[in-house]
Formats: sequence, structure tokens, C-alpha cells
Amino acid sequence: MCHYNVAFSCSQVLNIDWSRGIENLKCTGRIDVTIHGSFADMALLYTDCHTEEACNVLSVLTSPGQLDIYDYNYLSSMISQKEKKTFVPTMQYPILVPTLEPHMTAARLDVVCQDVKSYKALFKVVVAAKHNSIQNQKSISIKWPLTGGVPGLPFKENHPIIQIYIAGYQDGSVRIWDATYPSLSLVCNIKSEVNDVKIGNASGPVSALCFCADTLHLSVGDESGVVRLYELTRSSVNTTLHFVTKNGTEDFNLVFSIGTVHDTHQGDGPHCKAVFSLQNSAVYGLQFANLGRRLLVGYEHGQVAMIDISSSSVLFLTKTESNTSSAVVSMNAKFSDSGSNNPHESVSDISDNPGMGLVYVLTRDAHLVAIDAVTGNTVCSTTMSPRVKANAISIHMIGKYFG
Repeated sequence: MCHYNVAFSCSQVLNIDWSRGIENLKCTGRIDVTIHGSFADMALLYTDCHTEEACNVLSVLTSPGQLDIYDYNYLSSMISQKEKKTFVPTMQYPILVPTLEPHMTAARLDVVCQDVKSYKALFKVVVAAKHNSIQNQKSISIKWPLTGGVPGLPFKENHPIIQIYIAGYQDGSVRIWDATYPSLSLVCNIKSEVNDVKIGNASGPVSALCFCADTLHLSVGDESGVVRLYELTRSSVNTTLHFVTKNGTEDFNLVFSIGTVHDTHQGDGPHCKAVFSLQNSAVYGLQFANLGRRLLVGYEHGQVAMIDISSSSVLFLTKTESNTSSAVVSMNAKFSDSGSNNPHESVSDISDNPGMGLVYVLTRDAHLVAIDAVTGNTVCSTTMSPRVKANAISIHMIGKYFG
């Protein structure tokens, strides 16, 4: 029996290898398949390497490193039926954390401890995602012709922590992985659109991320100045989506309007609760405060906004926090009632009374500002390095009352 392999690109044959004795090569069948990227290599493999059956899996490698698996028997049947444009099912190798396609622009690792009230809710989300992943694999007849690697580890509810890795991308999407074990598993892929509703610049690159372990809220900021607020869990299929935009340009008399889209069916997974479009400058910082009741937003031009999560309202929006309109690089807040942090306290039991507090803002030019958390007025300000031009990176407030 003669064997041959053909390697091809999008429009031309690159090389042909065949057994000795073949003088002519004739195409006996053809079927068109869609590949992801430019062709790099291909091979026929066994579904089960422990058997001596004929090769029944076609693997195609494309640039920059995507591996697709096609069922060879299915391809053969399509060739015999002369169906050249029939959809051919494929299984892509799951790239755990893509960094180039799409391009990753922001990322963070968060930990939820077992003694936090939201632990059980997050546990259910992670387990459900793993179950759906297994069911999807079973629904596809193709099996990976691979052995070895890290076996699937059972996720136990008595595990002391849950780790999640969150990444934002240039296309505006956000992906969340369960990073509790060394073998990461995808929990959800959040698109920048909600149904048919376009949110600001829907394809704007993600520039900032923040996750609140107390409430399981995720905030996403992009380069167009839009902030999206998501909740990883929900109590009903139909949800309410709030749009908050800025009206007017007066510095001391800002008016914000709230538009509401009722009964928005967003499918399974995290749902978008609110969208804030307050500035045209990029979002450079996001920070939940006061046990997740408040959200701080820092912008490229130095402004800071305080958002009330429960009412989706803007409490204040400051002016530029330095003479050079330098970008906000870090924020933190201290509230007088934050000391009552009880990890067993339900999110719904948290009082709406925010208490008095201060917001500390650090800009790129090393300008530190303390802001009244209620009025948004500047309490005091200072320059970290008045004699030397500095480029600040981050600020951390040490103490149990911060956060």
C-alpha cells in the first residue's frame, strides 16, 4: 500500500511526500474545510494510541499555534458523497489563557477564602462551568488522541480557597478561569455586548479590571471611558440593565441620567447590571470600597468618580487631581464603618449607610490627593517627589480598615 502526505497553504501546494514506486499522483476526492489562521502542518493520528486501528483523526496545525482536530471518517464520508461545502465539525485545542489572539490588555488574580459568605455561591458557579465543559466534550464525537498531562482534579467544596484568574482583551471581552489548581479551566467568556445592545465602544480594549470577593461583582473599564458592572451570580433569568451617562459640561453642577432596559435576557453566566459612560478618557483604575458598596473609577485625565453599586448612581465626579492632568494609577478608600467587616455577613444584609471616609488617589506624576468620600471635595494634597520628576506606579494602604 502506498502512502502520501500533502502539505498546503491557502492557495498553493507546499510539498508532497509519497512512498517509493509512485510515478503519478491523482486526486480521488476533495472536501473544503475552514482553518483558523495560515496552514503550518498536518498529520493523521489514532484516537486511541493503544490500538492498532487505522488512523481516524486528522490534526491540522495553523499559525500562530492553533491545533484543530477533524474526524477522518466523517471527512471520508463527505468525500464519497461529493459534498464539498458541507460544514465539517472540528474540535480546537483549548488554549488555556490566550495572550495574542485576542491580545490581552489587563489581568488579575483574585482569591476567595472559605470563610467569606460568597464562597458557596462562587463554588456553584465554578462547578457548573466544569459540568458544562464536560457535557460539551461528550456531545462531540471527536476525542483527543492524547495521553498524559495533568488529570482532571475533583473540585471539593471544603477546599480552603477558590482562585480565579481574570483577563481583559483588546476586543473588549473578558475571560475568567478557575485557577485553584495548576490546570486552569475556563469559567466564562464575557463579550462586550449585551444581546443586541451596543455598550459604548463595544470593541474598545479593556484597560482596567476589579473583582469584589464580598459581592462577586466584576467591574470592567475600557479605553473609551466606559465602565461595565457584572454580577457572577443572579436570582432570575431576566435582569435589569442600567445605562448611566453624563449630561452637561458644568464643573460643579454635573447631572447624570439613568436609562433602564428592563427584562434583559442575557443567557447563562455573569450578567451586566449597569454601564457607566461618564468621561471620554480611558479608565486607568477601578477599586471596590466599603465591602463592595462603592466603586471608585480613575481616569486617564486625572478625574475620579464614586459610584453607588446598589442604586447604580454616581455620587461624585472630581475635577483633574493634578495640574498636569496626569493619569490616575492607584486608589484606595477608608470608611469609618469598614471596621465592622464580618466575613459571615450576607451581601444583602449590608447596610446602605456608607459612613464617613476618605479616598486616596495617586496620579502618574506622583501627586497624592485625599478626597472626602461623601462630597468628593479635596481634603489635602501633596507631591511625593517635589524636586525630582517621578513616575508613580502604585500605592498600597496598610491596615485592616482599608479596602
